[in-house]
Amino acid sequence: MFDSSDMFRAFQPHRGKAIVLVTGTSGRDWREISDNETRDLTLQGAMGQPILRL
Repeated sequence: MFDSSDMFRAFQPHRGKAIVLVTGTSGRDWREISDNETRDLTLQGAMGQPILRL
């Protein structure tokens, strides 16, 4: 198993201008690592109901 923040740190230098969509609790880790929040989308779950957070 891997830690999501470790994976995000490895991905960030290669991101370029990509739009990134993260789901669940890992979205908290991505917000701390991302350097382009205008191109980030986070989907949080609420008891199985997805909620879009822009």
